[in-house]
Amino acid sequence: MKTAKRIQGLQAFYALWGGQLISVIGSGMTRFGLSVWILAEGGILAGSVGALIGVGTGRGMGFMFILIGLIVFGVVLLSWLNRSIRLLEDRLPDYEIG
Repeated sequence: MKTAKRIQGLQAFYALWGGQLISVIGSGMTRFGLSVWILAEGGILAGSVGALIGVGTGRGMGFMFILIGLIVFGVVLLSWLNRSIRLLEDRLPDYEIG
């Protein structure tokens, strides 16, 4: 087991739950901003990104999926190319149970 005993259980659950809550709120605000202001007809990115994926209702969410997919791909690629990150699981010591 790789997690210290002091952060297991309910404390870890609250930390993960709090992060999920922030993520959901941020995603909702980002979706609203992208779909209403940025990729609406005549919006900031309507001429550039809008030419590729279109403008109007729902295009902001599509753009966000494309953008997040590219970011995740970049992080995975950089993590795979970095040897110290790739071998992190093998280098971390195991905690004793009990």
